[in-house]
Amino acid sequence: MRLDSVGNRNVETYLAGFIAGDGHLEPKTNRTVLGSGDQQYAELLGMLLESLGYHASRFYDVGGQQWKVAVRSEKLQDVLTGNYGIPRGAKSKSLPAPSIPKEELVFFVSGVFDAEGWYEMDKGRYIRIRLKMTSEKMTSFLHDTLRNMRYDAKYHKRTDGSAVVEINRQAEVKKFLKQFMLLHPKWTPLYEVLGEAEAPNPPGYTRPTLPSTTGHDSERRS
Repeated sequence: MRLDSVGNRNVETYLAGFIAGDGHLEPKTNRTVLGSGDQQYAELLGMLLESLGYHASRFYDVGGQQWKVAVRSEKLQDVLTGNYGIPRGAKSKSLPAPSIPKEELVFFVSGVFDAEGWYEMDKGRYIRIRLKMTSEKMTSFLHDTLRNMRYDAKYHKRTDGSAVVEINRQAEVKKFLKQFMLLHPKWTPLYEVLGEAEAPNPPGYTRPTLPSTTGHDSERRS
């Protein structure tokens, strides 16, 4: 899937998915802030926002040890709250399941997994893709969406109050890489190891080549 062919609406939906996972809508300033530990990916997020007509600033948050992208726009916040149900202010547990047209679901899910997903080796042999969030409504929505797309997705709650969505069948891991628009470079080794899908490369963005033996073995780091 090529990003330059998906259209602005789907770019918006992808960004909404990412913001649902790793963004924050400041209610008093109309500022929307996205965060990532990867500088190049943060730059891509800024490029995507600018392609939609927003002015995006970039900076490094020393305290949070993340690269941040910020947009001061009441319009953007109205879009995120009105079209995707993302609340202003604290959202981790209150994040609702969005109401999204079926044809846009793949882009929203892609954004959430770029924000909150990771992969790891199970028993040293099998690759599984996982996502963890504290919003039960959102994780249930993601689980149900994947099941409706004919993935044998697993769902379980953790003692810390979060919930995990998991894909562990190897054929479905390959299918997931092909079907979803995963732009974060953390997935690059997985594309290289499996060799079954081509990682998306947006215009003006060079996906880094990472050692194929690396992975995200415990928790996601977006």
